[in-house]
Amino acid sequence: MKVQIHHILFTVLLVLGIGCGSTPCSPGNLQFGLIGFSDPESNQIILRKYTLGSQFSQKIDSVFVTAGFSRSNDTLTMTSVNGDGLLRSSYDYEIVLPLAGRIYRITKIQEEERFIKHSLFKPRRDGCINRMPVVTINQQETLTEDYFRFYLKK
Repeated sequence: MKVQIHHILFTVLLVLGIGCGSTPCSPGNLQFGLIGFSDPESNQIILRKYTLGSQFSQKIDSVFVTAGFSRSNDTLTMTSVNGDGLLRSSYDYEIVLPLAGRIYRITKIQEEERFIKHSLFKPRRDGCINRMPVVTINQQETLTEDYFRFYLKK
C-alpha cells in the first residue's frame, strides 16, 4: 500500500514538474516622444531602419510614421502609432523630422531579456515584455522612461 502511494505521489510530482519551466518574454518595443517641437513639425516623421551595427550604411526600410501625440506644455507624448513606428533592439534607426530640419540617430538599444515562469496551470506569457532601459541618441546614452519610451529634444 505504501509503495502504491509513493508511486502515485511520484507520478503526480513528475507530471507537474514536466509542465513547469520558463519561457522568454516577448521582445520589447520603444516609442518616442518629442520635446520643443510644434504640432506641424510632429505631423511629418520618417523612420529609417538600418542593419544593426552597420554605421547607417545598410538601410533596410524607410516609412512615414503615423502617430498620435498628446501635448503637455512643450512635450508631445506618443499615444498611438502604426506598427512600423515602434523601435526594436535588433536594428539601428534614423528618425527624421523634415519640417524641423532634424535627424536623430538611434543606436545601441539595450534590451533586458526576461523570462516568465509557467506551469500546467499558467502556460501563457501574457503581459511579459522585455525591458529596454537604455538607448543611444546621436551618440548620447539616454535612459528610457518606464522601459518603453524616450524623448527627442529639439
